[in-house]
Amino acid sequence: MTERGVITGKKDEVFSSEETVTNAQLVAMLLKNRYGAMEPINEHWYSGYMDYALRNGIITDLESEFPNAAITRQSAARIIHEMLNKVYNEADDENWITAEALADLYDCHTCVMHVAQVYVKGIMTGSGDGLFRGTDKLTRAQADEAIMRLVEPSLRVPPKQNVNIDNLITMERASELMENGALLVDVRSADDYATGHIKGSISTPIDNIISDPRAAFMGIESDTTIIVYCRRGTNSRRAVQILNEAGYTSVYNLGGIFSEAMKKMI
Repeated sequence: MTERGVITGKKDEVFSSEETVTNAQLVAMLLKNRYGAMEPINEHWYSGYMDYALRNGIITDLESEFPNAAITRQSAARIIHEMLNKVYNEADDENWITAEALADLYDCHTCVMHVAQVYVKGIMTGSGDGLFRGTDKLTRAQADEAIMRLVEPSLRVPPKQNVNIDNLITMERASELMENGALLVDVRSADDYATGHIKGSISTPIDNIISDPRAAFMGIESDTTIIVYCRRGTNSRRAVQILNEAGYTSVYNLGGIFSEAMKKMI
């Protein structure tokens, strides 16, 4: 990063790896690495970078209004994810189930997809104790590491996939099971189901399953093969866990309806 002219040492010629990074500093590092130096549009050195990022949907008004505030890891994840999509044109990983291993993934509901994508792609890692620690402040070393992994995929360290951790199955396998009497269940809301669903599926919203799984599947035997799907794979995972705990012995997770394979089935 120093060789690229993206970062410099502090005035005492040390890197200060554990020093926190501000909103403006991270944005400047990201854009400078991609486009080179940007001229300021006012008296602030970072104004050109922040203006570009705001106009292109890379940052929100919050970062723009508080450029010198220390940035959190979850905010950094969102900005890096936006860069990934809008600047580097890299598509999201549809299978981000490994991010579910992070115990604090849902602490910030608006951050879930951002954190999940940078995590499963190996751009930002967890803290080693099963947490992402999104509210922690981003350090210079972490920013440097994340930016290098953003631009150099060979440096990324994606988490290891726990094989079939949630009884994930393919559309092909689901079709085979359905031919043999498996029950296909859409756990999205009733409204979402009404707008479009996989042919042959029934609607049983996740809220009903959470509230009382036995009542939600009244009359369904415990050994019935049940296949669940949702919008992006998160609630279907929860449904698998809840139904397993409720005594259903053959529950499979088809994932999210917006995967390419599933879109064809709507």
